[in-house]
Formats: sequence, structure tokens, C-alpha cells
Amino acid sequence: MMSVIRAVHHEPDGDRCIGTAFMYVERVAKIPASELRMALQEALGTNEALIEDILFPERRFERLKQETDRIKQESDRIKREAERDKRVIQELERAKREAERLTAETERRLLLRQLEQRFGALPEEARSRIAAASSSEVDAMVLRVLTANTLDEVLDEPRTKQTT
Repeated sequence: MMSVIRAVHHEPDGDRCIGTAFMYVERVAKIPASELRMALQEALGTNEALIEDILFPERRFERLKQETDRIKQESDRIKREAERDKRVIQELERAKREAERLTAETERRLLLRQLEQRFGALPEEARSRIAAASSSEVDAMVLRVLTANTLDEVLDEPRTKQTT
């Protein structure tokens, strides 16, 4: 009998079948539930949760439902945290872009002040070229202002000398 219980236990829906058979035996043969429990323990081991699941499938269903609810709540919490993190990342990216913009603006103003100090009042064309320059171009101009003799040397890209 024990080998039959073990074999059925390993089949699909085997636990449900065993539980149904044991409930039938308990009701019809009037065998006490404690004896049926001992038979299951002898056949399947002392895993109390497994025995409970076989004898009382509705309890297992309730536990699974509670676990499903807990997992759903945890999933919802993680989704809320992910949304919050996404908003924080977007805000940080926006702040980074703003900081980069302000840095570039500050570099342009500093370059203009240095050029005015060195070369006097700047023509509008020079101001326009600096305003339209990329950050890397402004960085290069900032370095050239230290060695340039004229405003054009600062504003123009240095030409490489060609050897003939």
C-alpha cells in the first residue's frame, strides 16, 4: 500500500487524488484522520506541510492565494519604486543638462571678458562666433587666448603647417 501511495504522489495530480481517496476512506470506512495522517507520513515522510496539502487542499489553496497576494503587493511596490527611480533619473539628467548649459554659458562669458581685457571692445561678429561655437570650440579658444597675438588667432582654428 505504501508503494502505491508513493507512486500516485509522483504522478500529475497525484496529491489531489490521494487526498480525495483519503477523504472518501475517512467518511465511508470511518477510519480516524489521525490514522490516515500516520499512513501518509509513513508513505511520504514527515513533511507536515505536504501532508497538510494532501489532506486539506483548501488550506493549500488559501496559502497559495495569500502568497500570490503577497507577491503581487511586492511587485506593485517594486514597480512604484522603479517609477520613482525613473523620475529621479530624469530629474538628474535634466539637472546635468542644465549644469552643462550653465557651464558653457559661464565659459563663453569668461572668454568674452578675457578677450575684451586683452583686445578691447569686441566686434559683434566676434561675439556671434563665440555664441555659436560648440563647447569644445570654446574650450580651444580659451586656451588660444593665452598665446594669441590677435583676436583672429583666438577665434580661428589654427591651421596646420603644410610641408611642400
